[in-house]
Amino acid sequence: MRLGRALSIVICTLIAATGCSDESSRADTPASDVQVANAQASDQAPGVQVPDVQAPGGPAPSAQAPNVQTTVPPGTDAITARAVAEAQAVGAGQARTAVALLDLHTGALYSAGDIDEPYAAASVVKVFIAARLLAEGRAADPRVRDLMWRMITLSDDDAATRLYGLAGAEKLVPWIAHRYGIAGLAPTDQPNWWGLTRITARGVVTFYAAVAADPVVAPWLMDAMAQTEPYGSDGFYQYFGLPSAAASWRVKQGWMCCLEGLSRMHSTGYIDNDRYAVALLAAGPPSMYEEGDGAELLTAMARALMPNGVVPTSA
Repeated sequence: MRLGRALSIVICTLIAATGCSDESSRADTPASDVQVANAQASDQAPGVQVPDVQAPGGPAPSAQAPNVQTTVPPGTDAITARAVAEAQAVGAGQARTAVALLDLHTGALYSAGDIDEPYAAASVVKVFIAARLLAEGRAADPRVRDLMWRMITLSDDDAATRLYGLAGAEKLVPWIAHRYGIAGLAPTDQPNWWGLTRITARGVVTFYAAVAADPVVAPWLMDAMAQTEPYGSDGFYQYFGLPSAAASWRVKQGWMCCLEGLSRMHSTGYIDNDRYAVALLAAGPPSMYEEGDGAELLTAMARALMPNGVVPTSA
């Protein structure tokens, strides 16, 4: 999954109509150009209480971040806002980055970068697949549930591809947007290339907040996210970003290279005993993936957000 596989990417791109696996694409998913729907979302989400569950991971050393200027909206914590700004600033010089942090206790939304700008989802879309299958009762089938577990904990692409059609394929994203009231999402415009579903940082944290309040979806999905394995089914180390920094976490990671000439690296989920939903999104040059820079970048962002393993507050 390094430079020696660049030829495979070219071949994979040329035969995109037939799809390609992690082994041939050095990606976390198939990919293609998509159209993006523009919409507005509110800055507040309902307060949500979810059970406290300690997941693997531990405090990480502080990351050095540039000095940044922050504007603190009314009703938010200035120290938290600065940490979010510093997390985004760490990555801004190397990639296009966005950070969204939603306090599920107060509804306060903290952001840095353009949290309404679309990013290719890579494997983050797998939480959408699981949510619909759970909501519609299809996860009652043991075979489906086993594939879902692999899809979330191991980020298994083969499992996701098998479940994508069952979850509605390109109709999945409109279903998610309608059920959870999320704006700014868009499906891929090429059938079955689920990795280039478009997401936004705002949309991701809004989704996680809604899932935490969904009694049908939350128990299974949040547990699975807390059981993410150190390595994905393709051998990629999954504990970059949030798991490298947070004292408690539930995550769905995403990584993908190099179609459209870009790498995508995302770290999303719940932190601080589920108090916050968070999305760290990044898109940059292929070297982000090929040389491991993307994983290191997301880890530096996460450590700037949580210098002592938790989100800093003034309380």
